[in-house]
Amino acid sequence: MQKIVVITGARGIAADVIERMIKKEYKVIAITKTDAASIPSSCSRYVADITDEAKVKEVLHQIDQEFGRIDALINNAGVGHWKTVEDMTSEEFDDQMQTNVKGVFLMSKYAIPLLRKSSQGHIIHVASDLSYTSRPKASAYCASKWALLGFAGSLKLELAEDGIAVSTVAPGLVQTDFGGVPKEKKEHGLLPEEVGAYIDLLVEANGTSQEIIIRPKPLT
Repeated sequence: MQKIVVITGARGIAADVIERMIKKEYKVIAITKTDAASIPSSCSRYVADITDEAKVKEVLHQIDQEFGRIDALINNAGVGHWKTVEDMTSEEFDDQMQTNVKGVFLMSKYAIPLLRKSSQGHIIHVASDLSYTSRPKASAYCASKWALLGFAGSLKLELAEDGIAVSTVAPGLVQTDFGGVPKEKKEHGLLPEEVGAYIDLLVEANGTSQEIIIRPKPLT
C-alpha cells in the first residue's frame, strides 16, 4: 500500500526527506509557509502558516477529503533567532515559540484523526540536540525545543492505545541555511541527508516510537 506522508517545510532536511519519499513512490504532501518553487512537481503542496489554526484545520480537512488518511506526519518546520536575551525582541521570541511549539501542536492535533485511519500511523518531530542542553544566544530556541520534547512525550502516551507512534529526531548542527547562518559556515555540521536517513527509517518503522539524537563527529 502506498504510504501517505505529510511534511512541514521544503528546504534543507525537508528537501532531502521529500526526495527520499518520492523515490519510494510514496504520496508526499508538503505544507509550506510560502510557495516553494523547489518542491518537485510530483509532491503535492499546500501553502499554510502552521501557526494559523483555521488554516491548518482547513488544509488537513482538504488532505482528508483527497487522500482519506495520513500514514506519517513529519513536523519539520522550525525557526531560530540567535541573540542574547537582552538583544532579542519579543517578536523574535514569539516567532520561535509559535512555529516550533504551537505549529507542532496544531499540525498534530488536526492530523490525529487522519492518522487513526492508518494501520501504521506515525508522528515524527524534528527536534534538536538543544532539546537536551543549552547554549548562549539560543534561549528561545532551546526553550521551544525543550517544550517540543515534553509535548512529544505526552503525545506518545496519549496515542499509544490508538497504535500511533510518536518519535523525535534531534540533530545537532546541520549544514543548512537556518537561523540567519548560511550553510557555508557550518562545514563541520551534519549533512541534511544524514538526518533525512534517520527520518526515512522511522517512516519505514511502521509504528515504533523512537527518540534519536544525532550529533556531528567530534573534530580531531
